[in-house]
Amino acid sequence: MTLPWDDPSRPVLGMSLDSGRPCLDLLNTLRPAIPSAQARTATSLDLISAYEDILALAVRTAILPAAEADSLQAWAGREPAAGKDAQGRILEFRALLRRLLVTIARKHPPTARDLAVFEELRSAARSFEVLVWEDDRYRLRPRYMTEGLSAPLHAFVRDADELLRSPDFARIRTVRINSPEARFVLG
Repeated sequence: MTLPWDDPSRPVLGMSLDSGRPCLDLLNTLRPAIPSAQARTATSLDLISAYEDILALAVRTAILPAAEADSLQAWAGREPAAGKDAQGRILEFRALLRRLLVTIARKHPPTARDLAVFEELRSAARSFEVLVWEDDRYRLRPRYMTEGLSAPLHAFVRDADELLRSPDFARIRTVRINSPEARFVLG
């Protein structure tokens, strides 16, 4: 039996979405979101334990329509190995985005390898967009089902791409709100 996207037993539904961007909310699914010299990886808490958690976060942050998430959940149910692979790729992306932001916050440039990996993801994610005429202007819209099980990954990558190139990038900061664990937010 599958849980509805708003089922409170999903860990991603208990987290605060006050970061200001879906890609930052994805980063905040790892607690602490900001690594410290004292923190060990073994003591971190990951709110994503299954592909369905990624889908629930994508629906909650409005980067994936619920109907598309339903289809992807059914697909992952039929092909569990493919769902696990898609989950692994999004967790790798989360780690990459975390490295990109933390190095900049520490006043270091990102590594050439991290930039190359992000560019590869960005190019793939952007290749699944189509130009549409909507509200009297041209817009880019994703083709969710063409993206397959990678639809949530591509949606988070597109959001990160827009954030990293926007003036909002300078507003990213880390905060501690009602918790000793730092999170990423737009300030």
